[in-house]
Amino acid sequence: MISTKRALTVCLSAGLLAGGLMAAEPKGDHPEKDFYKGSYTPPGDYILSGQFIRDLPDPIGPKVDYSAPGFRGDRLSRVPPPGVHPRILMSPEDIERMKEMLKLGEEAPLPFRQNLERLRKNREWEIPQNFGYYTNPFGQESPFACWAFLALLTDDEELGQKAAKAIVDKALYMEPRIDLLNTREEARGFKDNAFDFNNACFKFGPYSYDQAYYQGGRERINALVKKYGVKVVHSAAASGANLSLAWDYDYAHPFMTAEQRTIVRRVLSKLTHGKYNTGMSVPPQMYINNHMTIATGWVATALAIEGEEGYDERIYPIALWSMQNKLTHELSPAGIIYETPRDTCPCRSPWLWPVARALMIRKTC
Repeated sequence: MISTKRALTVCLSAGLLAGGLMAAEPKGDHPEKDFYKGSYTPPGDYILSGQFIRDLPDPIGPKVDYSAPGFRGDRLSRVPPPGVHPRILMSPEDIERMKEMLKLGEEAPLPFRQNLERLRKNREWEIPQNFGYYTNPFGQESPFACWAFLALLTDDEELGQKAAKAIVDKALYMEPRIDLLNTREEARGFKDNAFDFNNACFKFGPYSYDQAYYQGGRERINALVKKYGVKVVHSAAASGANLSLAWDYDYAHPFMTAEQRTIVRRVLSKLTHGKYNTGMSVPPQMYINNHMTIATGWVATALAIEGEEGYDERIYPIALWSMQNKLTHELSPAGIIYETPRDTCPCRSPWLWPVARALMIRKTC
């Protein structure tokens, strides 16, 4: 049973995060007038500089036993040098290990065979006309990433190059929207918060973003902005496109030309530089809301260009701090909080635990 104090904390944090409320300035000679009052979307530099963490009171220290007898950390592959891919969740040595597994045929482990079959079925998928590049809005690999991953396993250069071209087209489709979000006054109040940034798109008078883009790309969008201005709208499709670009780049990188890599890396940088996810901007004991869990997959978008041009190296240490907060405060001898674990299922937040692994192997390697 949840305690009254814990229930109040849950209700307060849910209100702050869902409503975007900011506490009022204390009046009079308040003994804590300099305490951190909180904000739904503080500036990215404030979060990523570590100043937010320094402004927090001393953290609550629950007793958590992290010992894991028998855990074979030496079996985890090491993060490769910058510019070598794949790198977010696995390394080239993992690809080589899976190639050997591929040779086993029906003797390969069942999960491997099942996923290989899914990759092979995806090979014949065709890109729809005027495609919005949607996937699971909470983060999922795109069909293009599946093409590239299968190409890595089978040394299929033709399929890999097909994936690379499709991913560049996708990045160019996304870029005008991302540029508007990063520069328009209408988005200034939330653009550093990756969760809101990823779920935002635009309408231009009667035209949706997709309609405008496929009528004439960036030039048509600019003309409609000049004529109608912009209206910010929610878009789950935009979120799915943003979050999946990390895996597209990570798996297709070996098949890309230098120019293709530059384009996709540029867009990934615009998606991540100076930004943070929801869990990175709350006190440790308040990592209890499903939005934080769902937003975790965004971290992979930054790790996709780790050590490369446009990478914001400030993101990783704060993301690691945030993930450790989740693992510390969400689990206890009395049980776990309902809402967030519910959203770690594959349909809601498929990349939460893989991203946790990606963060932790970078700490230990």
